[in-house]
Amino acid sequence: MLPVRVSPFTSNCYLQYGNTGPGVRALQKNMNSCYGKSLVLDSSFGGATEDALEDVQDRIGARVDGEYGRETMLKMKWARYNPETGARVDCKYLP
Repeated sequence: MLPVRVSPFTSNCYLQYGNTGPGVRALQKNMNSCYGKSLVLDSSFGGATEDALEDVQDRIGARVDGEYGRETMLKMKWARYNPETGARVDCKYLP
């Protein structure tokens, strides 16, 4: 099963258990960076990623369903990185 892309070059997508790819990796990296998770960045939406996402959803007041969609996207903070050093600058809500 592939994630549904709303449009290219956007963070609007739908991810759920069983998905794989760069969108899943970005979600895993972000949950590690902004929410203190320790996920392996394997680009695979398995049980550990689902559990971590459910915990994040509970913390941010989103519906706890283990699926990454529009509501979760709008309520999550996302890491911003320095383009020169690659270091995380901060975590912000998407505009």
